[in-house]
Amino acid sequence: MTIAKAQLARSAKRRFRRTAAGVVGSTALAVALSSGLPVVAAEADIAALPATGPTIPEKSPGLERSVKEHVVPDMRPRLFAQFQLPSAEGGQPSTQELQKYLPYQYFIGTDPEMVFRNNDDLDNRTKDKSITWLPSLSGIVTVRPSAWLETTVELQLEKEFVIHQEPQLAPTPRHTSLLVDQFHFTFKEFTAPFEISVGRKGFEDERRSLLDGSMDSVSALLRQGRFTGLALVGRATRWNWDVSQRTAQVQDRTDTFYSYGDDRASDDVKLAGYYIIRSDRTGVEGSPRTMGARLFGTPYADVNYWGDVAYQRGTDALGKSIQASAFDLGVTRRFFDLPLNPNFTLGWAMGTGDTNPDDRVNTGFQPTGMGSNERRFAGIRQFRVFGETLDPDLTNVKIQTLGFGIRPDPQVSIDLVWHRYRLHKEHGIFQSSLTVEPAQVDSALSKDLGSEWDLVINFNNFLGVRRLFFDVRIGWFRPGKAYIKNDGTDVAPILHSPDKALSGIIILQW
Repeated sequence: MTIAKAQLARSAKRRFRRTAAGVVGSTALAVALSSGLPVVAAEADIAALPATGPTIPEKSPGLERSVKEHVVPDMRPRLFAQFQLPSAEGGQPSTQELQKYLPYQYFIGTDPEMVFRNNDDLDNRTKDKSITWLPSLSGIVTVRPSAWLETTVELQLEKEFVIHQEPQLAPTPRHTSLLVDQFHFTFKEFTAPFEISVGRKGFEDERRSLLDGSMDSVSALLRQGRFTGLALVGRATRWNWDVSQRTAQVQDRTDTFYSYGDDRASDDVKLAGYYIIRSDRTGVEGSPRTMGARLFGTPYADVNYWGDVAYQRGTDALGKSIQASAFDLGVTRRFFDLPLNPNFTLGWAMGTGDTNPDDRVNTGFQPTGMGSNERRFAGIRQFRVFGETLDPDLTNVKIQTLGFGIRPDPQVSIDLVWHRYRLHKEHGIFQSSLTVEPAQVDSALSKDLGSEWDLVINFNNFLGVRRLFFDVRIGWFRPGKAYIKNDGTDVAPILHSPDKALSGIIILQW
């Protein structure tokens, strides 16, 4: 995992999880406070709202978009209908229109998490089990002193505690961190039709595979009808934003140009395209250029699909020409008329590997390193859709996915997901969250990386407490023959079969 990816994932894991889970309700409270309205006027019944995919007795074109976009389109009219703010179209005001009337907004939340990992080296002979607890407190304030200026500051206070660690593992210092995860100025109106932002700002693409986290950047956002475009230039961490005395962020030296545009061709279909240039000043990653196209939508109320194709050119760290590609395809089918509202998901993804490491062309796809690959199928909140334990980068790998989920209650979702992994090229580079790479013993070459089962359980309004969210995510990875080790020599090999790995994460959000 690259430094940029690790830091972006760390800054993204709370902010975007929190945004999806509970910021809408807190925003309603902020609206009431900054509008001079009674707080009770903003307390919409969020607990009564379905988190995703409400039970629909019959198919109706008018309901398709609300199912596809889940909570926000249905929730916003109920949250803000009482405010009676003017709208240019005479209906419910848009988010942009609402913000013109809000001098400030704020949010405070916490989401401690406990992480368990065991056997990341796939070898039971080495004890590497670990359990850590990471309590955190986050706060974000947005101030609008005028219609053309917006300022946002977000702070995250956290400290990681080791609950269990094997004695033979080297201890890692754990210090309290106070991170400025966002601090930026956004200029509007006089820069119309663009919104220009300068500073450290959080970004995410719709599928969180390209970009999911904060960056030190200059960006321009354009909204024109059904089209939305974003362009930015910056680095994941140009400066140290940790203001505590005993910790410091590792500064990133990769310059990134990121551009993304999407157009809602209809209420049921969205088209998107992107172009990304990364230039690593340290020479570790080279200068890949990634371009791609996306198509996703909801042709029916109970079906949604996605398709993502990317091509990569440029040069790698050795100066070799890059000619690589990747794709991610899938479909989810919901059954609203059956008990427990079951759903099925099929997915197929691949990133090419390097065919011949000794030639002058590198065919191994390099992900941006800035995404998290955390999204959801038909459940309440996101999880690692390529595997909770293995969590591979989409490079030199083929991934087959089969998911089954149920919604026994509007506030509860349960997903069981199976993945099968195979190398694209036997000797290409493969990266994952494990601490071991495929050994590829010459006498037992294989493309079989293994398979994984993931269980994801989500609760909204846990134990009847409003805006209290509880998540459990467990991954069990069964390695394949590609991870066979040779404990002997090439002349007298002693083959050792890999052992299984297990991981889990428990998250409580409020």
